[in-house]
Amino acid sequence: MRFAAEIGVPEHVIVDAGHPNGKRMRDYGGFGDPASPKNALLIETGQHFSKRSRDVALDAAGRFLIKTGVLDVADLAGFLLPAEPVAQRFFRVTEPVVAGTMDFQFSEDCRGMALIERAGTVIARDRALKIVTPYENCTIVMPSLRHLGPGVTVMRLAYTL
Repeated sequence: MRFAAEIGVPEHVIVDAGHPNGKRMRDYGGFGDPASPKNALLIETGQHFSKRSRDVALDAAGRFLIKTGVLDVADLAGFLLPAEPVAQRFFRVTEPVVAGTMDFQFSEDCRGMALIERAGTVIARDRALKIVTPYENCTIVMPSLRHLGPGVTVMRLAYTL
């Protein structure tokens, strides 16, 4: 979290302990070991086909290179976004929501970073099983049915740090 704050991007910093669908690159070797001095950030930039995603990725990579002393701001003028980064918000994932069946459905149009204020709010159904927010002010992280299947993470639940 400190490193993400020092870099200043992305706007939403998601802290979690892993991914039930398999390891991410940042989880291997010393990067996944809390006792290791190695550090890694996984930055989601958006849809792969979007020009905006490219711009966000170049900006994040440029800020990383500046923070680590590899390059100066002047060296990256054409790669950094012109606007200053917005204030960051930090979230801790408390649990993944994993589909049990192909009948998993969100209760409403579910957008990433949506804040559900009441605990116990039904946010999805998996056949007869109701999926509810486990606490007040629960944030929905990366909801998607794009790869729906039994055992697939369809969203994660988080609280603001």
